[in-house]
Amino acid sequence: MEISIDDVKSLGTFLEIEAHAKEEKDIMALAKKLGAEESIRKSHLELLLEKKEQ
Repeated sequence: MEISIDDVKSLGTFLEIEAHAKEEKDIMALAKKLGAEESIRKSHLELLLEKKEQ
């Protein structure tokens, strides 16, 4: 499992958790304990492009 905090200009701060699919329940539990409000399954690039289109 790999955990990082990314600060993306124009988007904000993201908690990124990467792991194997079998660990998904553990990931969601950890994210909740760390205060993550929602799960986003898009790359930073996808989010930036969506924001640019708005």
